[in-house]
Amino acid sequence: MASLLEKIQFWKKKKAPPKLNYDNIYYDEQGCLRVGNVSFKRKEQRERVLKADNPNMELNPDKEEKFCVIDAAWVKSWLAFVYFNQSSPSPGKIRNTNLITKVGSEWKFKDDLVLEKDNEYGNFRLVKEEVWDIYVSYYKESGPKITVVREPVHLPENWEIDKEYVEEWDSKRKAAGLRTSQN
Repeated sequence: MASLLEKIQFWKKKKAPPKLNYDNIYYDEQGCLRVGNVSFKRKEQRERVLKADNPNMELNPDKEEKFCVIDAAWVKSWLAFVYFNQSSPSPGKIRNTNLITKVGSEWKFKDDLVLEKDNEYGNFRLVKEEVWDIYVSYYKESGPKITVVREPVHLPENWEIDKEYVEEWDSKRKAAGLRTSQN
């Protein structure tokens, strides 16, 4: 058994662990937490999204504003990443697949989806299409894109899903032997 002096000498010879740069902690495409040389610029992301989502901007009446549906849990993770906790990892790609299910051969939105509001829990949020595009520029392979096609915007029957993305995602899951629906 090593003496206390021997233990101290052993640990003095060891290098101190490298200091973690929390900007380099992220979720990879499979959802695994990683540390690496990928830098997600928190401030840059925050400023680009704020500029695109500015409610004080003058609306152009000739331009129809388009909205996209986004998983509310992902938005919370992103907000923690860019605002609140400098040790929060990057949220990784957007997984709107949490909002859909396969019934037979058709993809449908899950029942009882609720729009999340400031003080009310929900499954999804609405963002301007420009904000969606900014998110996807940082978080590649996000999806599927769910676009609001008519009013009222909070009802799933007024949404369209990127079927190409979903079919590719479904094929990958089947190849891996994973289930794709609750049904």
